[in-house]
Amino acid sequence: MPSHKALISKVAVPRELLTLSNASSAFTLQLTGYAIVLVVIAALGARLTPVGFPNVIFVLLTLYILATGIGWFVSALRVFIPDLDHLLPTLLMFWFFMTPIIYAAELLPPVLQPLTVINPLAALVEDLRAALLAGQWMPSTASVVILLVAIAINYAGWRFYSFLKPHFEDFL
Repeated sequence: MPSHKALISKVAVPRELLTLSNASSAFTLQLTGYAIVLVVIAALGARLTPVGFPNVIFVLLTLYILATGIGWFVSALRVFIPDLDHLLPTLLMFWFFMTPIIYAAELLPPVLQPLTVINPLAALVEDLRAALLAGQWMPSTASVVILLVAIAINYAGWRFYSFLKPHFEDFL
C-alpha cells in the first residue's frame, strides 16, 4: 500500500483493487512456476494422475482465498506500521520452510512430525501431493476445514481493511 502512495492520494481508484491486484499477480506468478515444476517432474519420469486435478484446483483456490485474506490484513497494517515490510519476508520464509513443500512430512524426525499439524498449509500440501501422485480427487476433511477457515480469514481481513481504509491517506 505505501508503494502506491501517489495513486491512493491523487487518483480515484478503489483501494481494494491494489490489494487484490498484488495478491492475484503474485498468485499467478507462483502458479506459472508451479506448472513449470510439474512439467519438469513429469519429464523426469514421475507419473502425474489427471484424476486428482479437481482436488488440485480445490487446494489452489483455498490457497488463493487464504493468501488474499492475509493480504487484506497485511496491506492495511503496512500503512500504519512501515517496518512490517522488513519483518514480513522473514516470517514468510520461516513459514515456507516449516511447510512440507520441498520435503515429505514423513522424512522429518519422529519428534518433529507432530508439529506439522500446527501448520494449516501442511494438510493442503499433503492433499496436493496426494492429488497429483496418487489420484486423490476429493479433498480431505482437513482441507475442507482449512477452506472454511480461509473464507473466515478472508472476510475478517476484508472487514479489517474496510475499517482502516478511511485513515490510509492520513498515514501515507
